[in-house]
Amino acid sequence: MNDAPATEQPMSASSPAANSPSPAIAPEDGILWRGRQWAVTDFGLERLGGGQSVPTDRLFEDISVYSWIRRMGDRPDVDLDDFTTAFMVALVLHGFVTNLPGAKVLEDYQKAERKRARSA
Repeated sequence: MNDAPATEQPMSASSPAANSPSPAIAPEDGILWRGRQWAVTDFGLERLGGGQSVPTDRLFEDISVYSWIRRMGDRPDVDLDDFTTAFMVALVLHGFVTNLPGAKVLEDYQKAERKRARSA
């Protein structure tokens, strides 16, 4: 299990979206879907404004143990509703949807919400 947080590093605005996340995501940077705080891009899943990202090849890691929804639920600055929606859209658009039962996503979302409520 890898509990490492999503990538948090400065990004070069000149980097192509397919190779690295961009600090300020724009439609020309490969956006496939945009939410309030998160976007699905050619790179994977990126926080709008930069700072956090999940590359496509890491979207499905540890899904049955401690998914990205639960990881991001540990971060009070993350809009969990928007992240969960973006995560699901990313799984669909990047071809993982056939491997993920919807009940698992709902269960992880509920666990993250309960943990957040206990922390508040």
